[in-house]
Amino acid sequence: DSTATTGVATYTATVTNTSNSVEITKTFTGSANIPDMSEVEFTLYEVTATGDVLVEAKTGTTGDNKITFKTLASGSYKLVETKIPAGFVKSDDVEFKVLEDATIVETTSTAATGDLNYTVSVENKANVVKVTKTFVGADAPDMSEVEFTVYEVTATGETAVIVAPGVTGVATFEFNTFAPGTYKVVETKVPAGFAKDADVEFKVLDDGTIVAADSTATTGVATYTATVTNT
Repeated sequence: DSTATTGVATYTATVTNTSNSVEITKTFTGSANIPDMSEVEFTLYEVTATGDVLVEAKTGTTGDNKITFKTLASGSYKLVETKIPAGFVKSDDVEFKVLEDATIVETTSTAATGDLNYTVSVENKANVVKVTKTFVGADAPDMSEVEFTVYEVTATGETAVIVAPGVTGVATFEFNTFAPGTYKVVETKVPAGFAKDADVEFKVLDDGTIVAADSTATTGVATYTATVTNT
């Protein structure tokens, strides 16, 4: 674009290549207890016709809620949360592809170009158990007459982990942030004149989801609900 009438004998220029990157921002919801990022790990896989190929695994850094992967060749990829903080549910996988120009788009995108620096927010939700209290056969007593205790069930016995007294006017008890394991909710204070109901037994899987204690499912729900009735 020069308008000069003469130039130089040797013309020099610098051409710079900038690496692409995928940046994950990690958030946690549903609990006041926010885990340390050192408890988080994401693994990057290249998705090929013959299967997923491990590219790199990265653990989070204390005080930094971002994890970044750089310099990705063209192809299809997915990011999988391979280390999940106790009490939280595994986040959804992040799938994307790197185009020939090194830019990045969502896997389903048909765009001809994308972003050199691809950012995505990934959320972990605390797992939750909700127990609703009902009464039949007589007027319901005040909920302050009710108490539930959550026990962790292990090979060596049962350990109380939460004791929850009832609150007047509140019929639902909510417990959250359970590490993988087997648990039961026991009514440890029963209103006078009512019979104790069966315990609520459940287990927390490695992905943080919850199923009934006798379930063989490989994944469950983030929020597990049950009703306990006193007659």
